[in-house]
Amino acid sequence: MPRLEIDFGPQRQKSWTSYGFIAIGVLAVAGAIWWRADLLDRREELLQRIERADPGRSMDVVQLDFSGNSAELEISRLASSLRYPWGAVWSAIQQAQGGVVILHLEPSEPQSRDWNITAQAADTQSMLDFLRRLRSMPMWHSVILKSEAQQEASQASDSTGLMFQLVLRWTDDA
Repeated sequence: MPRLEIDFGPQRQKSWTSYGFIAIGVLAVAGAIWWRADLLDRREELLQRIERADPGRSMDVVQLDFSGNSAELEISRLASSLRYPWGAVWSAIQQAQGGVVILHLEPSEPQSRDWNITAQAADTQSMLDFLRRLRSMPMWHSVILKSEAQQEASQASDSTGLMFQLVLRWTDDA
């Protein structure tokens, strides 16, 4: 008996568009491989030029030039602020804090050991006690009261107080 040729599946037709997409994909992969090889060759040429210009220089260390771009200068400033002893300064201020509220704390300049503090106290006696406690700590070389201002009661808040600013100089010995 002869074999029946019954096929219920869809008839496969040759599609030239699928061959076109396959060809485009092969060309795109070949182009990406060529581009990567070209970039690696350029990198190698640059490294060789740098090595010829300065033979003793290590290629592992990246050196940044912060001369012109303002974003790079800001990054440099932030990186230099990480060198400050933030934890030690904050814990020393909290030890002396008492009834004083610290509103603002910042280092003065990148090369300086001075810290600027803006704080608020309920009265003059609380501010003076805070100053005495800070001056008694060995980690402060000097504690200077820069300004003070009496706050008047406003409609939003019934409390009066004293706003003041200090300059503290950190001692390297502590």
